Amino acid sequence: EYLRPLVVRGLEAGGTGAKDLLACENMDRGSTTFRRLLLDGLPGGAGLRDALDERMGFVDTMIARVVAKPKDPLFVLGEEYSEWTGDRHAVRGRGLLAPGADLPPDAGPSSIRTLELVDRQDRFLQRKLYIHNTGHAVFGYLGFLRGYTWIHEAARDPAILAAAAAAIEESGWAIQREHGFSEDVIRAYRQALLDKCPSDALPDEIHRVVREPLRKLGPTER
Repeated sequence: EYLRPLVVRGLEAGGTGAKDLLACENMDRGSTTFRRLLLDGLPGGAGLRDALDERMGFVDTMIARVVAKPKDPLFVLGEEYSEWTGDRHAVRGRGLLAPGADLPPDAGPSSIRTLELVDRQDRFLQRKLYIHNTGHAVFGYLGFLRGYTWIHEAARDPAILAAAAAAIEESGWAIQREHGFSEDVIRAYRQALLDKCPSDALPDEIHRVVREPLRKLGPTER
């Protein structure tokens, strides 16, 4: 609700050039969801709605990176592993494009070093959900049942590690078949999760991972 008036004022103010909005939430199609919520309460009739679609891109993104809950708000600690993709076909402005890049469908790499603009954002989102999120969930649920506090403790348990590896081998095969990723790419993606979870460099609480299971396991959730 508090973001809607800011967006409306920006549209009414005019100016040159289109802008892009990236809702970097750990959810499915967060930017598209924000656009729908924005339109539900947007004043000004069709004119303002047309201006919204013409001058603002709602770029769905996928982020894979663990960030610890900071004790000091000025000191944020995140893991080295990072994956951030965005739907390049939703881009409206030039701010996200690397210098010299054309607008979609020929968009080049992003001007943001860690953001990759991709075709078929859904295939990258599903690869993350059905491999990294799936493996993380197995570590979390089985670790909870065995009384562990941290994900790295669960990942160091040979039985849990084997269960997680088996789960993402099966789901990884399905993603490979569905979306055309190579076997090598999927194998490396699975291994990246299995390599990082046993590390205690960035402790991740099991309760954070397994909380709200009914929501997280819902058909429209992650």
